Amino acid sequence: MKPWTIVLWLPGFLLRGTKMAKDDYFRIVYLILKILYEYKKKHIPVDIQQISAEALQIEQGYRDEILGEMLEEGYVKGFNYDMYIAGDIVTELEDIKVTPKGIEYLQDNNKMKEVAAKIGKAVEKAIIVLIG
Repeated sequence: MKPWTIVLWLPGFLLRGTKMAKDDYFRIVYLILKILYEYKKKHIPVDIQQISAEALQIEQGYRDEILGEMLEEGYVKGFNYDMYIAGDIVTELEDIKVTPKGIEYLQDNNKMKEVAAKIGKAVEKAIIVLIG
């Protein structure tokens, strides 16, 4: 797989950063947790388009699988996750929230620190601009 230079796509924003595979598991987990945490700090509902498969530039099934794993690990809450033979499905995503365990993972995990260093402050700035 080719490295991808676009770190994050948000409607109206195109952020560039260090080369990293666009479907890197830890990158996606970091982005989802970071986005949810920014919304939590602003105490406003999450715009679920920000964590859509399209926004993350990954396949829907892969995004749903990652969200399901994050739910099972206790990093996020507020949605349904069902596993079927044909694939995993996430529903009722409108109430998704980051948990204290998810915030702790963002703050403490060494792998997340590596990802954060590669992504830099651009993600935080873009999210702050979007949610005010």
